[in-house]
Amino acid sequence: MNKSKLILSCLFVLFVACLSLGSVFATDNSNSTDTLKVIDDEQDALSIPENDVALSQSGDADNLTVSESDANETLSLSSDSSKEVLASSVSVSSGHTFKKCGYTFKVSDSQYKKIKNAISAGKKQKFLDWGFEFKVKTNKVIKVKVLVKTKTYHKKVRYEGLTYYPYKAVKLANLKYYYKHGWKKYDTGFQSSNGKSKKYLGYNYVKLKKTVKTYKTVKMRVYATIYYEGEYDYVAGPHVYYPVVNFDAMKKGYSSRYLNCALLK
Repeated sequence: MNKSKLILSCLFVLFVACLSLGSVFATDNSNSTDTLKVIDDEQDALSIPENDVALSQSGDADNLTVSESDANETLSLSSDSSKEVLASSVSVSSGHTFKKCGYTFKVSDSQYKKIKNAISAGKKQKFLDWGFEFKVKTNKVIKVKVLVKTKTYHKKVRYEGLTYYPYKAVKLANLKYYYKHGWKKYDTGFQSSNGKSKKYLGYNYVKLKKTVKTYKTVKMRVYATIYYEGEYDYVAGPHVYYPVVNFDAMKKGYSSRYLNCALLK
């Protein structure tokens, strides 16, 4: 009887001990699982910023892509606009070339149209209603001698002297020498000695002057001036049916030099 009680007591203690160990293991397992879950959650929490970073990077990339496309669009617009400006500023007119009096010059299409209409009217012995005038460069640059300075000199020369005794005229100067070297006589007279000289009673004199001009050579462009008088422009003077071209050498700061003229027909 006592043995049976002892065995039952041992079995009860052993059962209780097993239950305690099971609960411990269960507790440990639950804690480890929760710990692992918390760690996993932390990893998930850590992965969220990575996703955010990825999203922000992709967002930045999108922004960069948009900026690049905007830049490309801006560049393409700038390129197109510059092409339009360039196309509008560069003339594609072929014009027409004339050769007259040894000079070559070119006029635009609109100018040539006016000239051609005037020539056509002139061949029919008629005039256009209104005239025109324009100036263009030729192919020639010429050297022109231009006046840059003028100075006039004066001189009083004794021509003949009268001796006191006998009364004899003595030539004192050779006027031909002065005349040969550009001097010109502009006045004459007699200068009395007023008793200051026993040798001369006085002398005849001439007043001479000479103008000295200083020149220099200047390169000037030759221009062609084409003008035409229409029927309603005509006032007086010679009136021709055809356009006229004048050739003049010109340079800023100097007077123009007329060279030649011709009719365009």
